[in-house]
Amino acid sequence: MGLGTRTAEVIGSSTRSLDEAVRDGMARAARLGALWARITRISARTSADEHEVYRVSLLIGLRLAQPTTPPPFTPSSPVARC
Repeated sequence: MGLGTRTAEVIGSSTRSLDEAVRDGMARAARLGALWARITRISARTSADEHEVYRVSLLIGLRLAQPTTPPPFTPSSPVARC
């Protein structure tokens, strides 16, 4: 039986550049053990005082832990009846 994967979203941000926002998102994905990443959204925001914020949304793939097989059921003692 193969191992499954699940997806999650990670957001990287930077006040310096879009490239740094991507690097921030990839660093977060790596800390989570991502198998792959896809950029799904890029945005930038500018406020009245000219501070820019770059954001990158990444869809990442994570490997699911292999399920463990529970031990077989064995009754430890008969059920007492009242």
